[in-house]
Amino acid sequence: MPGDYTVRLVVDGNALEEVLTVRMDPRVDTSEEDLAMQHRLSMDCYQTYHELQAIVEAIDEKSKVSNELMEFRGKGSPEEPDFMYGYIVQSPVADETLIDLQNKWLHALKILQSADDKIGSSIISAVEQLKTTTADMKERWHKLK
Repeated sequence: MPGDYTVRLVVDGNALEEVLTVRMDPRVDTSEEDLAMQHRLSMDCYQTYHELQAIVEAIDEKSKVSNELMEFRGKGSPEEPDFMYGYIVQSPVADETLIDLQNKWLHALKILQSADDKIGSSIISAVEQLKTTTADMKERWHKLK
């Protein structure tokens, strides 16, 4: 978001601060309201991804993990999504895995962060669907752990 930000650098106990002014790219004609929405949705993606990562790590730290819990977790780890071939497809919660859901959040974040215009209704809808799926997955996690 455009505005003034204080940057602080600490080296060997010595702190230096400087104020930076971030300005909007003059070639982009996006309203403050649209920028705020883009920022809010991006932060939702970022924070939710990390909430899911905490669950994945909790599963990975267990000494004994059931097949049901491993299926819930999913295989591998989230990857940098390919913008062209990524996906945000709603899956039945029973078929969803944490890793796939993290990939969907990463893809949504990538779409949001690459936008330089008003955010489209399809990505807003996708983020809302992801929030619902995530809430259901967290509920499943509490039952499984």
